[in-house]
Amino acid sequence: MARVKKRKTPLRGSVQQNLAAPERKKRLSMVGKLALMVLTAVAFIFLVSWVWHKRWPHALGAEMQQVFLNVTQKMGFSVRNVLVRGLYYTDKPALLAALDAQDGSPIFAFDPAAAHGAVIALPWVENATIIRSLPDSVLVFLQEHKPMARWQNQERTIVIDDQGRQLLQADPARFTYLPLVVGTAAPEQTKALLALLEGFPDIAHNLQAAVRVSERRWNFHLRQGPVVRLPEYKPERALAALAKLIEEQKILERTDIKTIDLRLPDRIALETIDPTSGSR
Repeated sequence: MARVKKRKTPLRGSVQQNLAAPERKKRLSMVGKLALMVLTAVAFIFLVSWVWHKRWPHALGAEMQQVFLNVTQKMGFSVRNVLVRGLYYTDKPALLAALDAQDGSPIFAFDPAAAHGAVIALPWVENATIIRSLPDSVLVFLQEHKPMARWQNQERTIVIDDQGRQLLQADPARFTYLPLVVGTAAPEQTKALLALLEGFPDIAHNLQAAVRVSERRWNFHLRQGPVVRLPEYKPERALAALAKLIEEQKILERTDIKTIDLRLPDRIALETIDPTSGSR
């Protein structure tokens, strides 16, 4: 009698593979739930923030604002650092008071726009950029007025900036190292004058005061030296001639010269002191 062989049906996958599949599904499920929780929290924060800033509806916004501030503060969104760049002359306590960013206060309660308005109202501040940097910092970038010179007018000395504007908050006694300019129209022309003097460092070093004459030209009063009369046009040519006199003829070492007149392009006129009478 012939034997009938039973046909074996092959297993689809091993036992180990069949056991691992549920584990993978479980891990994926946990990762998915965690991702969903994070996305929900982020969406909630942005939604509440949007409602808060839009202030709509007002009653709901006020309540949600406080909830939002309390929750985010506990999550670490609070002011811990105020970082300032460009501060040289501005009073630091006055700046911090203008920012109104108290240590530990909710970072979302800080209003950069309101702080900007208060900061640029400070005397030394020309402009400012204020950034709320999450989770815990306020960044402040200051652009201050730059003291350029001291301006003497009607026996009063005032510090001016690089635009010729008066810096009444600046004590002139603190800025004696700045050049001194004199005359009604001097502030508007000082920036151009100092740019011109950059090419003549010996003259700039010996300059005691620059006097604006008839709102047209400059007279230079040199330290322990003569008065130099510059022309209205092409003063750089006259300064080049003066620099040559200083270098080659040591004219600043002479004590008998009262004035050096450089107003004419083809000649240099020297006015000297009479050594016998002492008159000029």
